[in-house]
Amino acid sequence: MTISNKLQFKKNLIFVLYFNDIKMRKILYILMITCLFSTISCSKHYEAKQLLHQAQNLMEINPSDALSYLDSIMRPEEYLKKEQYMEYLVARTQAKYKNNRDIKDDTAVFEARRYYDSNADNPKMTALANLYSGCVYEENNALDKATQAYNDAILSAQSVRDSLLMWRIHIYIGHVFGLQRLYEQALDSYRKSAEASGNKEERLAESYGAMSRTFLLMENIDSAFFYINEGIRLAEQTSNHKLQNQLYQNASILCRESNDYEKAESYLKISMIRNTDTSEIPRFHLNLAKLYFAVAIVDSTRLYAKMLQNDIKTIEEMELKAGIYNFLSEYSAANDCFDSALYYQKKLTDIISRINDDKLQRAVYEVHERYNYEVLQRSYDNRLIGRQRIIIIMALILLCISIAFITVISRLTCKRKEESTLRRQLQDLQHDNIRLAEMKDSNLDDIRSMNEKLAVLEKEKQQIRDGKDGLIEKNNATIMILKHDLELANNQKEEINRYFENNLKQRLITIRKISLFEHKNINKREVLDEIRELVYGSKNKTSLEAAIDLFNDSYNGLAKFIKNEYPDLTETEYYVCFLTFLPFSINDIAALLGQSVNTVAKARTGIRKKIGTGGYGCDISDFILGFYHISRNNA
Repeated sequence: MTISNKLQFKKNLIFVLYFNDIKMRKILYILMITCLFSTISCSKHYEAKQLLHQAQNLMEINPSDALSYLDSIMRPEEYLKKEQYMEYLVARTQAKYKNNRDIKDDTAVFEARRYYDSNADNPKMTALANLYSGCVYEENNALDKATQAYNDAILSAQSVRDSLLMWRIHIYIGHVFGLQRLYEQALDSYRKSAEASGNKEERLAESYGAMSRTFLLMENIDSAFFYINEGIRLAEQTSNHKLQNQLYQNASILCRESNDYEKAESYLKISMIRNTDTSEIPRFHLNLAKLYFAVAIVDSTRLYAKMLQNDIKTIEEMELKAGIYNFLSEYSAANDCFDSALYYQKKLTDIISRINDDKLQRAVYEVHERYNYEVLQRSYDNRLIGRQRIIIIMALILLCISIAFITVISRLTCKRKEESTLRRQLQDLQHDNIRLAEMKDSNLDDIRSMNEKLAVLEKEKQQIRDGKDGLIEKNNATIMILKHDLELANNQKEEINRYFENNLKQRLITIRKISLFEHKNINKREVLDEIRELVYGSKNKTSLEAAIDLFNDSYNGLAKFIKNEYPDLTETEYYVCFLTFLPFSINDIAALLGQSVNTVAKARTGIRKKIGTGGYGCDISDFILGFYHISRNNA
């Protein structure tokens, strides 16, 4: 190698190394970016999962915080798995319902219901999905569908044996019956909720409170008072001040409806004393003001009206503000302060407008969220369908490859078996050829010896005829001996001929097998050439030519005799004629000639007509052999 060639080789080597280094850097960058995105995606998945878990843990204790956790999950349909996303849909509807938020448009929970109904391996989530689907139906006033969803929730909850879940379902069913004014069915559901409460004071107290409200609607005041007092008694045994306040307020309403205003005031003041939430104080002031206004206690009404005028400046709850403005408007109108009444009525109108605007904005936001969800869901479904198509195509490709592989293997196996069979047959043919050649030589020697002896005998017989009479007896004795020897020789010749005929049949069967191989078009040229070389004596011979040679060896001069005696035979009839002498069936003859069986049958009919056999049943070979022996004897 010259110096210039060495320099060129070094340059090429440096360029290849530099190029490979650039490629490796690009690959490393791609891997780093992929790992970074995978890490970010995994962290997002983990964060969304943790927030969902925390919200589910806080659902019964603090539903407001639970809703905050759920709202903080960004793109839950992307960062949560399918099952986790279904749990998110149920949990969000549950949290909104517990926080007294509007759930009319939370129809996404229906998808979770369908998912869990079709995947019945999580009965608790199935029950929750059916329960809050019923709540959505109830909010939309589809009470029949709500009842059906609640009943489905009961069927799923029975296998879970969750007393809280069963208690809540029966409470909700009772509420639906109450809305339909089916008070007896409502009471039955509330009684079942009391039975499912597990003797928990809080649940039992709430069930009794619901039963008290139902009896009030049925105008059964005594039963209403009985169950509200039982509920208060049980609530006093707990530390749930919210439940206590609710029951005392219900008792106050019950007393007010019964015109027992003193007890109503007493229960309301007890509820206010037990209250620990300062934001609820204006509500108590409003209820007391309404109570005193109803019984016309002017001083107390004026006192609480002034309190409400001061409270309204710090109140943020719009519904409570609307109630206060409504009361102040009625109170001012009753005292002939129409300017104040008009002012409060205007404020009430503004508050109602703001409430409607907030509801509208919330509805628009939720509709937007639902639209985004539907768009993302369609995108997810399209990606899923694409992946499924790819999987199906890959499965079909693998199936086709497997079928092709199995087909190739089976064909190779068959070819190997055929090769093995041909090689064994070739070996057998080699041994048969060797034995046949030896037997043929031995038979020819015996026949030649017999012919010589016969010639000698004929000469001696002629000499005896021409000789003296004294030698007749001696010659006759000699002739008897020779005849005896001739008979033995003929017997031996017949045995040799029979043995030769059997071997001839074996060779013919071999030729027939090779003919079948030839017409099957087996692509084994080398094996077939070797077989032809050993059996036919030449690679270029066909099975038909080998059969003709064997026919000529067996019946010397017969082929020439047939041509001379029956020149009208066609070439096909000629071949059919002499193949009839061999132990071949009509199918074998058709295979050797490459003709159909019908063609061979027609050729045999033509032969019988042309040689004059005189009938269909006459054997062609026997008829021709008879004439052949007669012509030889005459010659």
